[in-house]
Amino acid sequence: MKYSIFILSLLGMFSATAATTTTIVPMTPSLHLPFCRDCLFINRPFPPEDISMDFRAGWGSKYECEGINAWETSYSFYMAQAHFDQLSFTTWYGVADNANHAEFKLRLDYKQDIGHLTVNPWYEHSFVAPGEYGVPRPGLELTWHFNDILFAGTNFYWQYNRDNTTFRGFYAAFAGGHYELTHRLFLDTTVRYGYNGGYVSSVDHHGSNNMDFNSTLTWTFSDRVSLDVFANYSLALTTVKQKNLGNDFYYGASLRFNF
Repeated sequence: MKYSIFILSLLGMFSATAATTTTIVPMTPSLHLPFCRDCLFINRPFPPEDISMDFRAGWGSKYECEGINAWETSYSFYMAQAHFDQLSFTTWYGVADNANHAEFKLRLDYKQDIGHLTVNPWYEHSFVAPGEYGVPRPGLELTWHFNDILFAGTNFYWQYNRDNTTFRGFYAAFAGGHYELTHRLFLDTTVRYGYNGGYVSSVDHHGSNNMDFNSTLTWTFSDRVSLDVFANYSLALTTVKQKNLGNDFYYGASLRFNF
């Protein structure tokens, strides 16, 4: 069933954008840092007043979620994004390489630039297997761009807890830089602090959770194809360290096509 939903979503998005000719936009100095943090989610600018489509396929050594290796194995993923003006719709499907876990996500983003500030409210609905239950996640990301290179911001997001029927939050602050090494080679680096407000249920509900150090190297082969390679380290802080978890190094790559 999950495969059928994913395929139908991709077909619908491709048919809506097949007639549009667009150009790959260089990375913006900002990274998606909600839900399961993953450098495969590069936050690129939306093409203004135009419709575009991205498809991405990738692999990661660990499915790292807020300082915890959630699946304890490597995984593969497939993602499609449709952009129109300030709106972006994403479908994402990831599966553990041992086939014991899978997740399908639907996500809607709205972005508005106000001077140096980018405001990005978003909503995600995630379907997790085993279990096949839906998990709602609303969030808000605020990014301040000091210049074309340096940025800093904060991230708030919540996840519905099925056991006590409440929303539990995760609160993060991040800073980093976006560097154009050559005309087609870019480097993004980010440091992120995370505070657990009950979002990570496998550890204590409140306290410093983890510190992430992320780097992504992007090579744009052409106006339609680019390759991302990332290497990250997640440092366990109070709540994760108390469970003898975290301190994970993980890496991966993804290939992106623009239509």
